[in-house]
Amino acid sequence: MPEKKPVIRPVVTHAVQDFVEGRIRRFPGTAKAALKTYLSFRVGGEVTEVNVSVGDYIKAGKEIARLDAADYQMRVQQQEAERARVDAALIEAKASYDRIRQLFRKKIVTKAEMDATKAKYDATVAQKDSVTEALKLSRKQLAYTRLNAPITGDISEVFIEAHQVVQAGQAIAAITNRGPIEMDIRVPARLINRSKKGAKATIKFDALPDNTYPAVVTEVSAVASETSTYPVTLKLLKTGHTVKPGMVGEATFMLKASAGDFRVLVPAEAVVGAPGKTYFVWVVSPETQTVSRQPVTIGNLTSEGLQIKAGIEPGTLIVTRGVNRMEEGMRVRLLE
Repeated sequence: MPEKKPVIRPVVTHAVQDFVEGRIRRFPGTAKAALKTYLSFRVGGEVTEVNVSVGDYIKAGKEIARLDAADYQMRVQQQEAERARVDAALIEAKASYDRIRQLFRKKIVTKAEMDATKAKYDATVAQKDSVTEALKLSRKQLAYTRLNAPITGDISEVFIEAHQVVQAGQAIAAITNRGPIEMDIRVPARLINRSKKGAKATIKFDALPDNTYPAVVTEVSAVASETSTYPVTLKLLKTGHTVKPGMVGEATFMLKASAGDFRVLVPAEAVVGAPGKTYFVWVVSPETQTVSRQPVTIGNLTSEGLQIKAGIEPGTLIVTRGVNRMEEGMRVRLLE
């Protein structure tokens, strides 16, 4: 009678990983300046000069662009002439009021005449105040026809050209400072509650593959984007002048553990329940290609797997499919 060949079961396996390593997450992102300022005129008009180009490094106070100031200059001149007229009228009104007041004290004129003269004087004072405020505003608007840089930095964008008519508040250019660099990443909803402000990270950029930059999480959004991910901002702690806004890279940081005191996570289907509320996994021996039963202490079931508190160590090879057909010492064939 021919000898019965031993059964060799094909199985799918999983190499248990240390959860500390499992908590490390990598997210792509793009470097940006911590401060990016969009510049605009406070008044509208035709652009006569654009004095910067993308990439220019400029000092605070540098003139960025200029509008045609002819209309604003004319308005100032008209209001200066109006104030001169009102100043002369005020001198005359005051002299008239002082004279009538003296005559009233001598009872030469009536109180009604004095009140009328005083009312005219008060109206002229009010008119001067109004004209003075209008002149101040016109002078400010004239000054606003020149757009100067509020900070020192690099021109990252220019949106207009000479002879273009722009509105007040329309973006003319953008300037970024050479201070801290930040990176925006997107974190999935299942991980956002483990992304904490102040968490440390490291960042590498495609353009600078030999450099690693320390960073820290500074902002964690509470509102999801259209892609159902949450914006998280990282601040680079040291960059020098090598990292530029717009560089693409990858942020690596360790997320806070979700819950429980455990060492490893395994696929839930790898764990078999036994009588007495005990659990075990089938461990594969790479040398003999056989399986053995290994009791484990389980923790919580998470979206990433089942927590194992005790029983197996990182690096252990366990069966994940076909666990109910395993027997102690059974030979197995590992599927790719």
